[in-house]
Amino acid sequence: MQGALPTTAIDQPTSARLQSVLDDIVAGGEPDAIAAVITPDGTWAGAAGVDGPGGRAATAHDEFAIASISKTFTAALVMHLAEQGKINLDRPLASYLQGADANANNATVRQALAMRGGFGDTAPTVFDEVYADPTRAWTTAEVVSKIGPPLTPAGTEFHYSNPGYKLLGLAAEQVTGKSISTAMRDALLDPVHADGIVMQDPDHLTPQPWALPLKNFEGPLALTSYGKGSALPCMSDATFSRNAAGMASDAASLARWGWLLFSNQILQPQSLATMMTFDSDGHGIGVDKIPEYGPAAYGFSGSKPGYHSVLAVLPERNTVMVMFINNADSDELTAGGKLLDALQGTQPTSAGSESAGALAARGDQSALDGVLRFAVDERELLDGGASASDAKGNAGVWQMQVKDGAAEVTHPGGPPGSWTFTFDGPGVALDFGTDGGALVGTYAIDGDNVRFRWDVHAGDPNPWIPKVLFAKAVRLKG
Repeated sequence: MQGALPTTAIDQPTSARLQSVLDDIVAGGEPDAIAAVITPDGTWAGAAGVDGPGGRAATAHDEFAIASISKTFTAALVMHLAEQGKINLDRPLASYLQGADANANNATVRQALAMRGGFGDTAPTVFDEVYADPTRAWTTAEVVSKIGPPLTPAGTEFHYSNPGYKLLGLAAEQVTGKSISTAMRDALLDPVHADGIVMQDPDHLTPQPWALPLKNFEGPLALTSYGKGSALPCMSDATFSRNAAGMASDAASLARWGWLLFSNQILQPQSLATMMTFDSDGHGIGVDKIPEYGPAAYGFSGSKPGYHSVLAVLPERNTVMVMFINNADSDELTAGGKLLDALQGTQPTSAGSESAGALAARGDQSALDGVLRFAVDERELLDGGASASDAKGNAGVWQMQVKDGAAEVTHPGGPPGSWTFTFDGPGVALDFGTDGGALVGTYAIDGDNVRFRWDVHAGDPNPWIPKVLFAKAVRLKG
């Protein structure tokens, strides 16, 4: 990112296109859509739909539970403390956890930040207790007591881990002598006047208006529990999640903070560079690559009952985008991609590539020759008695090589499979199979969405289908 934080408004035609995207998202079945964008040409924030009791219209000012985007703030806080000499990234995390009854697994601070500390994630059954009393304020000892044993030795494997980030929050509390909420406020929020961002606890309540889910979009938390304790989704969830996933923000405040972070106005350049040291799967320190938006897109997404969010930063385009949807089953990445497309009129999200939908619409088979790269979302629409865990391994970046009417697809969940396709109107249909022809399905391009459907047949050893997968596609030349 380059330059000072823009403060002027984006021009009216672009604003109208952006608002139209939100309106279309709601027309497509989402309860609401709240977003913010910052570019060198100005800023914009908007909302569509309903996100409050009595049919209250969503507004661009609504506070939202940003869930795991909190990890970006936690990583930035630890890097800030490292700049001050209060934390050494290569010292054992346990050296900053004096008095806490926690197993740090011999991990260093750096390993915990990169989610290579060997820590697992929170057991799903714990959330039954979290949701039982929405007004409960969890103590530090209570939170630590729910951290399970390590999964692997530190430094050996990546494991997505909320508990690991909670331990980093405890380390920050120890070296600052402050609560994690106050430490976050003093180091990262107040200096840049980020009043709309809250590390929620009983001493730091979330100001209204709040974005609240509607009936049928609330997930496992009772609809009447949202907002209890003046926190989102409720005080119990916020204080149990702590700095790993317990923050709230309005869209514009989060976008501004993202701009400031990536323009080196919050951390020193070397600290940001450390955060953006990525492994082979695109995981950094509190920041991930977002391949849906191109090869140089970074940020984090968050998910809570009733809440999905994404913060995306595209340094080469000097653009920051935030998308909020009050639906834990929403596809916020595709929704955000449409917003980025609208910024460039009809241009595709990835500069220099051509929209897959535009290629298919031509009706020219050879136009699809090349490589189509797309990211598959694990949040599929599953039926036939399937469970989400059955689909693990299908998510990630897939790549399809197309040549003279034939396609070969590689993906992280298994070996390459040879697929053939025939043209069918504006889309592409593929019949494909595994050994013995157990699977038959279709593939289609609709706009910039890739849609799969395949159906189980007799003898299939993997009876976890049928299902539909959705993906954002970007065609790469050559």
